[in-house]
Amino acid sequence: MTMFISTKFQSYAANLLLVVTALLLSFGSYHSAMAAQNVIKSTNPSIKKPSAHATPVPVKLLDTNELNRITHLSVGKKDQFFPAGKVLNDYLKIELIDKAFFEKKRPLAVDYLSHKNAIKKQDGVISIQLVKDSLKLVDIDSDDDGETYRYIGQIDALDQHLVEVLRWESQNYQMFDQVEGFLTQEFSAYPYLSPNKRYIISAYANPYEGHTDLGLYKVKGRAIIPVMSAGFKNWMPITDPADIFWARDGYLYVAVTHSASAMQIGGRVNAQTQYIRIKVDL
Repeated sequence: MTMFISTKFQSYAANLLLVVTALLLSFGSYHSAMAAQNVIKSTNPSIKKPSAHATPVPVKLLDTNELNRITHLSVGKKDQFFPAGKVLNDYLKIELIDKAFFEKKRPLAVDYLSHKNAIKKQDGVISIQLVKDSLKLVDIDSDDDGETYRYIGQIDALDQHLVEVLRWESQNYQMFDQVEGFLTQEFSAYPYLSPNKRYIISAYANPYEGHTDLGLYKVKGRAIIPVMSAGFKNWMPITDPADIFWARDGYLYVAVTHSASAMQIGGRVNAQTQYIRIKVDL
């Protein structure tokens, strides 16, 4: 009986050894094949690793037919949206110009902003002296809806103080009346006053929509009245303040880039700058 068990056990052990050996050989063959496949992949010139440096977006240039195309228009309480784009034939005339002409007009720039009574912030508070009282703008320290104020200067031609308001993901500009301190108007970008002091234009390069939010305002006494706002589909202003100005000839000169290539991959600004000029046509 003992001899029978031993023989049976030996037979079982032999079979088990054969199975284990086969599994080990199969496992080794699999890894050898994978190693060979990896060698083939690493040496195959048609299989390329992603480049560490992203390819720039091809530069697209503006042409005249693209200047007046808009995606939305707001006049009074009426808002219109044009997903496919629409040509704006009212309110403004926009021309494409070259750099030489732009630079020729730069010496004619007008600027009504005064810094003669610069106001510094103290402990998060800007205190603006009015004719009969004072206006205090207090920073709001909050992660979600915080606000930080920065005094820009005075526009004496309009009896206004200009203040920049910085928020978490946005900013705008506010004008406060020099006499009574009320909020006169808000702008999505810096407000440029025309040479005849009758109009204001602000042009915000909207990075979320990939177009320009332009606002046109009319000055009437101490009031600043919105005329219209529109989203210009194909161009965005260069953010350098020196590259946008009203000139004494009545045109607003703006350095721009095509919206389709305004930002290159990796966040680099498109270096291809073009130039336009805008005239109010009311």
